[in-house]
Amino acid sequence: MKKAQIRTKSLDRTLTRGVKIIKGRNCKMNNEWRTILKFVIISGTGWIMDFGIYSSLVAYAVFSPLYSNLISATIAITFVFFISIYKIFLKQRRFVLGGFFIYLIYQALSIFLFSYLIDMTSDFIMIHYLLASNISSILAKCIMTPVTLATNYLFMRFLIVKLLGTKEKDQ
Repeated sequence: MKKAQIRTKSLDRTLTRGVKIIKGRNCKMNNEWRTILKFVIISGTGWIMDFGIYSSLVAYAVFSPLYSNLISATIAITFVFFISIYKIFLKQRRFVLGGFFIYLIYQALSIFLFSYLIDMTSDFIMIHYLLASNISSILAKCIMTPVTLATNYLFMRFLIVKLLGTKEKDQ
């Protein structure tokens, strides 16, 4: 009988330790998902700004998708940087100008690359699916959005955590 009790206590301790380990991992994972969700919400707001400006420039000002995206994305990334830096990534409010300069360099390259890809995708859609220029431009922007969201999040994390050596905010 005593051996069974000892085994039960040993099993209980093992299970308790296992649950603590799992909870610790879940906590980290939940914080990671919370961080990603916050970034998606802030970036989504920036994307709405970006998309509204982009659509207006394509439809009413008759700018090409390339120039429309350059203008709208520049405005949106500035918004996303400052909001996400304070609401998600930094515990201390420091380095903002230096970090913003690095972020602007990355975004300049990213915006030019994705503007080019949007322009090419728009032309492809327009030629192969015979859609109007402004409709194909908007579809092309929608197609590229998930890719830009993912690359922006990864770069922002890299910038804050690795490059600048600061820690993320506690959730």
